[in-house]
Amino acid sequence: MIEKCGYRQLVQERWISLLAILIMSVGLHSAIGRGIMIGESVPAFSLPSVTGESVSSDVLKDRIGILVFIKLSQEYTDVALRDLDVIYERLAAHQDRLKWIAILPSAATPDDVQQVFGTLRVPFRVLVDEDRAMYNAYGIIVTPTVQVIDTTGTLRAHFPGYEQGFRLRVEKELEFLLGLISRDELESALVVVTRAKDQVRAADRYYALAQRELAQGNRARALETLEKVLQLNPAKTDAAVQMGFLLLGEGRVEEAQLKFQHALSHNKFLLDAQLGMGECYLAAGDIEKAEPLVSKVLEAKPRFARAHFAMGRLMEKKGELRKAMEEYRQACELAFRGE
Repeated sequence: MIEKCGYRQLVQERWISLLAILIMSVGLHSAIGRGIMIGESVPAFSLPSVTGESVSSDVLKDRIGILVFIKLSQEYTDVALRDLDVIYERLAAHQDRLKWIAILPSAATPDDVQQVFGTLRVPFRVLVDEDRAMYNAYGIIVTPTVQVIDTTGTLRAHFPGYEQGFRLRVEKELEFLLGLISRDELESALVVVTRAKDQVRAADRYYALAQRELAQGNRARALETLEKVLQLNPAKTDAAVQMGFLLLGEGRVEEAQLKFQHALSHNKFLLDAQLGMGECYLAAGDIEKAEPLVSKVLEAKPRFARAHFAMGRLMEKKGELRKAMEEYRQACELAFRGE
């Protein structure tokens, strides 16, 4: 059974909202869980990089620092880094004034780092903070978090988590510090972000309506409503994935494939979307493309009932009936348990 779409994001958003309320209740109105306030000097740091050399805060001297606190395996890491990559390209003429640093909370293998950072144009110095000294000193609670430090070593912006308007907010803050836009232009950009957040809230309401329509058995209406969700908020990958599986169930394979591709363009690590692509290839009879996708999903999530069912269909098409029966058996057992 596919995980309830939107559940993880809903929990994360609710957690962040409650955290903000808690912090405001103790009077830290200008910061969300960090050890330093906007306008204060940031603590010095010295950490090993993933390649072994020691890197200190001295590298930020006379530069605008972009500190990116991330976990490699986290859902929103990829999309946040791609947004930063776009910003890097747009500000390419000013890169001599910027310094990009990524801080991991645990050690990572060179292969893991290469997989995440290898396709980026941003020349990140990737540091490791295994004892979380820097995370604690800078008060980092959620990841990804981006902090912008000016040339005097003062914290100028803090962006916890990944939410609508992330790229625009970070980009405009950097443009302001670089002297490319005025304070009024920066504030106008923030108004645009607020409007975008209103669109996200409207998309969430339509998404909830689509779930009610599905519960009532009205798949056609639900598909129309989910399309409205994506028009309002193209980054709502849960809606794209759900549309993909609904379309796949109606035999509309090419349309389903487009929805799964849409979801993966926003987050290439989405297992449901990867499985959906595998099922599309399977429906088209392309076993060679389907098998590695389904296998990859099962490796990452071995108790995924739908993935076992897909693997059963794949084995059946290959004529390996014993393996197919075993996959179907596991799919039934896991589905019965709600997995």
